[in-house]
Amino acid sequence: MNQADTIFALSTPSGQSAVAIIRISGPKCMEILSFFFRFKPKRTRHAYYKSFKCTSGKIIDKCLVIFFQGPHSYTGEDLVEIQTHGSISIISSIFEEFRKIRNLRMAKPGEFSLRSFHNNKENLLHFEGINNLINSETDNQRRIANNQIFGYSENLCKKWEKIILESLAHVDAAIEFSEEENINLDGVISKLTALTLQIQNVLTNSKAASQIMNGIKVLIFGPPNAGKSSLFNLLCGQSRAIVSEIEGTTRDQVSVNINILNNKAVLTDSAGIRKSENKIEKIGIQKTLSSVEESTRLILVLSPDCLTESNKSALRESLNDYKTKRIVIVYNKSDLDPSSKKYPLWIEGFPEMSEMKYICISCLADSNEGNNKTKLTEFLNKNLINVDTQSNDDYFFSEERHIECMNRMLEEINQSITSFDNIEICADNLRNALKYTNELYGKISNEEKLEYIFSNFCIGK
Repeated sequence: MNQADTIFALSTPSGQSAVAIIRISGPKCMEILSFFFRFKPKRTRHAYYKSFKCTSGKIIDKCLVIFFQGPHSYTGEDLVEIQTHGSISIISSIFEEFRKIRNLRMAKPGEFSLRSFHNNKENLLHFEGINNLINSETDNQRRIANNQIFGYSENLCKKWEKIILESLAHVDAAIEFSEEENINLDGVISKLTALTLQIQNVLTNSKAASQIMNGIKVLIFGPPNAGKSSLFNLLCGQSRAIVSEIEGTTRDQVSVNINILNNKAVLTDSAGIRKSENKIEKIGIQKTLSSVEESTRLILVLSPDCLTESNKSALRESLNDYKTKRIVIVYNKSDLDPSSKKYPLWIEGFPEMSEMKYICISCLADSNEGNNKTKLTEFLNKNLINVDTQSNDDYFFSEERHIECMNRMLEEINQSITSFDNIEICADNLRNALKYTNELYGKISNEEKLEYIFSNFCIGK
């Protein structure tokens, strides 16, 4: 990253809007104001109403201009925010003028935040939290993002760092004075053992938080013509999958993001499972079987009119590892079987299905019974979607890199506990654990790794 360059980007969503905000950061900010607006601000953090003039002198737009003098700005550098009318033509014309200026370039994704990080405005956990907050679609995602922004995770990292540093100091002392006196390290072992339990607890919560942030993946599967696509469309609130009375209509998988009672779910409709000779349908069925094997949360859709021994046999073969999965059953087309008399016939010879929670509905009857979708979403949220992070509400992380760091920390601390007979190895393990704690907090010296993390942020942030 070249911080000698001045960067610019649109900080508001692209497209037409009442107002658009263009952000500029770097050493050329004052020069840009002087060149395009013909003025130099006398006050920082003050809004000026000025005309943006192109190199020919013609006015492109009248704008509000705010100058933030470094280091008292978001990036820690001189920074300008230009509020224009949100016209695609205006923004395009301004950017075209900017490209004529030497050492003024378009910002890379997350580059404003990366500069802010390098200028010690906030730690990495904070910036990751801001990015998650911007991308949050549900209340639960917002809650997890705020957890990082407001410092709960930062405080935990500092607490862990202190325990490891104190333990390492005792171990180093034992190495240095090993011949002079017998130093008892039982207290250190107890502290480290307690620390591993806490990290494991936070790690469990963090995996749940990661699922919430990324969306809980749910696969809809079952025999052909049971109403999988009708269920998919009902949950989506629109027609996204083809619904037909012809068996085997769904050949490829269709996925969509939905909000189920403040939980983001990635819902996937799949091809019906049956024995088929059709080559294309067989490919779709094989995809479904692979997805069933890989998925941990599934909705099994059954209906009274698709109850056959052939369908039961095909279904039985797909549920080998059901105990490692969370599966619920939607018994669809209840209008064809109001008393659910045929449902026990599905379970017959299928003891594992009797353990699964189920709901009886008619997906296509929702227009007549408006509470059908409400009952369904409440059922799915309670029995399939809901992820518990309440047991340790303030303490969890959400990124894959966080989980990787904690796994490595646990590994090193556990090895240090078992290596107290060889005190030098124990010390090395603790130093490694400290390194991963610092990395979790954001003390990363590898610039390429940092740029990769920030590249996942939006342009203009």
